[in-house]
Amino acid sequence: MIAIYSGIITLLTTATLALLFAFLYSRTGPERPASEVSAKVYAVRNKYFWAILVVLLGLLGWTLTKMPFPELQAKEPTMHVTAIARQWSWQMINGAYKPDMMKSKAADSIVIPAGATVQFHVASDDVNHGFGIYDPDGRLVAQVQVMPKYVNRVMYTFDKPGIYQILCMEYCGVAHHIMTTLVQVEGS
Repeated sequence: MIAIYSGIITLLTTATLALLFAFLYSRTGPERPASEVSAKVYAVRNKYFWAILVVLLGLLGWTLTKMPFPELQAKEPTMHVTAIARQWSWQMINGAYKPDMMKSKAADSIVIPAGATVQFHVASDDVNHGFGIYDPDGRLVAQVQVMPKYVNRVMYTFDKPGIYQILCMEYCGVAHHIMTTLVQVEGS
């Protein structure tokens, strides 16, 4: 929907600029001395500046209300999963991140009920990684950077049942291509 609004705004802006240039071109005439023109130009320039500023601030305010972030922030997670990245594997653990999880090598089998909003707590035990969630159709639906000594969080609502794939999205070494795991989302 935002793409449609952007296209319409771009089209209207382009048309407006084309009309403005056509108008200005039609009004050109013989050159007049600068002293005769400067007072008029400065008066008009100030008016245009304030008019454009008001329009742009209005558009900024309007487009900010159309952003999806407030509705995403409002959801509370129904489940927490910790993902620890190690060259070249993911360790998925049910529950919110705790520092002692970094020492653990055991991984849980992650099963998520369809419709659940999951907050992933992602951390790295070695180098930078990228945490990308791909839906059953192979589309990237969420991603976040994974860094050593830092826990990042990303939330996603799993609306569609199926097998979701977690891939590393930043080159992390020779076996980067095998750094993948699966998450099962079960229908209601």
